[in-house]
Amino acid sequence: MIDEPRRFGFAYGTLPGHAERGEERFLIEWLTDDTVWYDLDAISCPRYWAARVAYPVARRLQRQFARLSKASMAAAVAAGRSPDSDVSKHSC
Repeated sequence: MIDEPRRFGFAYGTLPGHAERGEERFLIEWLTDDTVWYDLDAISCPRYWAARVAYPVARRLQRQFARLSKASMAAAVAAGRSPDSDVSKHSC
């Protein structure tokens, strides 16, 4: 967890048994020139043979997720709201 006055973010890693081994980090940073950066960094590699076979599909899905995440953040900023402000907060 990164929780600083001009930086906020979090990271997580895959659990044992997941098809891939990796980590992902999401970071928002407000720079001194008043620009704001949204950074998504991910590293992963297949853990099992089936994940190796599906490697091209997994990479395509990861790139799609990055594009959609960027678009969601840009839309939230343009609308002047939190990206999750329209997400229902229901317990299971």
